[in-house]
Amino acid sequence: MTDYTVPAIIIIAITALILLAMWLGWRGRNRRDVQVGAYPLPESVAAPIVGADGFYVATTQHEKPLERLNIRSLGFRSRARVTVGADGVALEIPGEETAWIPSDAIRGAGPATFAIDRVVERDGLVCITWAMAGSGDLADSYLRVSDPSDRERVLDALAHILSSAHADATEESEA
Repeated sequence: MTDYTVPAIIIIAITALILLAMWLGWRGRNRRDVQVGAYPLPESVAAPIVGADGFYVATTQHEKPLERLNIRSLGFRSRARVTVGADGVALEIPGEETAWIPSDAIRGAGPATFAIDRVVERDGLVCITWAMAGSGDLADSYLRVSDPSDRERVLDALAHILSSAHADATEESEA
């Protein structure tokens, strides 16, 4: 045995414990989040208002941008295509089912600067706040739209959806 054997064994053991803790944590998160998620894509959707390419960053608990949710189709950062229509938002992530957020589940939208491990220029992310299927709890999904003009068009389309939903709710309460 050399002078390095004992320190090497200690480092390997510590590394194995850290990896085991990470695996157990992710497995627990999977179990916690299995009942919630995006909605299934409906058979027919309205014509898109706007579509843009970019990156899906993360979905987190509402107003907790460092608490990732591991929900079906939205568990990992990836390239993505976001399509906003009058009836909702579709997030197309390669290798995953299309995640659908219907317009009546959208609670808010706006620019953001950071989420989990991604920090960008001021207001460089699009944050969509929505009620998750299965629980109704609020979640924030963060997108990095590549082209700044597309980012503004996506935010405008989301604002249109929110104002339409607000107008519909006002009309129903007056009737």
